[in-house]
Amino acid sequence: MITAVMYFAPTPGASGVAEAAFTFLFSGYVNHSDIVSLTFTWRLFTIYIGVIIGMIIFYGKLFRNHDKIEVNKLGG
Repeated sequence: MITAVMYFAPTPGASGVAEAAFTFLFSGYVNHSDIVSLTFTWRLFTIYIGVIIGMIIFYGKLFRNHDKIEVNKLGG
């Protein structure tokens, strides 16, 4: 449901729209005092952890390949 709404959001990454949809959808099931922390936790696990893991893998491969290129330039 939230993903369907996010496709039509005019903001980059559906920021704001996704959080509002999540809050609206789960506000009937979660205490109002907990909904903000739950929303941040949801975005952390669905978006930001994947970004962080991807950055670690990307830079790990980039620096590993950079070292191989330097060795090849030196004739090794």
